[in-house]
Amino acid sequence: MTSEKVKLFCILDGDSTAFPVKVATDETVGELKTAIKSENKNLFDDVDSRELTLWSVSIASSPKRQIILDNLLKEKDNTPKELEDPTSEISEVFGTAPAKKTIHVIVRRPAAASGAANDLHVAQSQTTAISAVKSSMFTALRADINKITGRFFAPGSPTALFLDSYVRGEMELPVTTAGIKGLPRVWRRGKTTAPESRPSFLFLDLPTTPTDSTPERFRSNVILQELERTESQDVPVFGVSGCGKTRSVMEMLCLQWGFYFNASDKDLGSDDLSSLAEFIDKKTSEDKRPKDNTIFAKNMTVLLFLSRILILNYCLSIPDCRQTFSSASWAILQVCPTMFEDVFSTLFKELFTRLHAHTIFELQLWAVVRDEFMSLRDRLATLGYPNFSSGSKLRLVVDEAQILGDRGGNLFASSSTQSELRPMCYLRFCMDFEHLAIEENLRSSIAAQD
Repeated sequence: MTSEKVKLFCILDGDSTAFPVKVATDETVGELKTAIKSENKNLFDDVDSRELTLWSVSIASSPKRQIILDNLLKEKDNTPKELEDPTSEISEVFGTAPAKKTIHVIVRRPAAASGAANDLHVAQSQTTAISAVKSSMFTALRADINKITGRFFAPGSPTALFLDSYVRGEMELPVTTAGIKGLPRVWRRGKTTAPESRPSFLFLDLPTTPTDSTPERFRSNVILQELERTESQDVPVFGVSGCGKTRSVMEMLCLQWGFYFNASDKDLGSDDLSSLAEFIDKKTSEDKRPKDNTIFAKNMTVLLFLSRILILNYCLSIPDCRQTFSSASWAILQVCPTMFEDVFSTLFKELFTRLHAHTIFELQLWAVVRDEFMSLRDRLATLGYPNFSSGSKLRLVVDEAQILGDRGGNLFASSSTQSELRPMCYLRFCMDFEHLAIEENLRSSIAAQD
């Protein structure tokens, strides 16, 4: 006897438009996942149907109503039930006559894509999915970010005044050049000043022009050669303390455009990454579910990177920046904000304070970051810097990366093996940018570790 088919209305978590899926009553939850993927390839083509998470609900259909699973889970009534057993039959879960004009299933994509070999395919599929999901969430997120940056970079604001002056070359940099006598002194975070007896040799004789790259002179040439040779997205730089790891990546960022982050809270660089680690620590102390912890960590890490892109985009928008602002001055601003102002940490904390409590969906956040990143690359190419072209790669450095490997314990889901848990490792920080790394030429995350 042939089983009857029923129509179930499903909706992607965070979306506002449901879609129908027909399945037989004697088919299973696992087969329902397959049908959902088959009917919506633009949304789920980049994931295995088995990785989809389904929740049974009974919600009256309402046009343009955004359905957010996390909000429903907090309600006492009509709490969604996760369909964990793929062998359960449809009739057992939904009966033989599901209610009409009702949403029956919420579909959630996996927290992380599996398999580095499929990175490019994933990035392309996510781009397609972004255009398929209703744009209202993207518009709202973009508007929130614009409000924050509008105030932050407003003409006459402290940040604008500082960055305008810095980009125009009106501030002395802690490097040895013809305009600065003596040895440079740079203090680390947590220190008020650097004593006269302790000059910062890290900043002695740094390359100041993109063509200043004599192999015998700079240790960074070894790293640059490795970056060009390897097909890996990540290049770890190991060595004992004081062997020159930080100096090498500083040289590299003076010669090529990129980003410098430092996981230590008592070292060079901005306080933004160590602040992110503290925010994630607090989140994991309140919520022990690895999947939710991972989603939160990924979104906030991308938000951190967005804040850095926004600041560089602003610097490149200042008139005549091409004559006074180079990859070297950008690198120095990132490495020693204690000498100036830590605008990076300030902007990240403002974005975090405004957005972390809201439901942020990965696709919408990636769309914002992708727009800003494309704008950044276009600006660099248009300005005609000699060390950047349309095919150039921006470098990403995570200094003192081992610190993140010691935090979080087994509180995060693995990006490759579902059954294994991970700590707040630097690989989480680097790997979150894989899709940009492949599609938009953000390349070669360098992790310097003791």
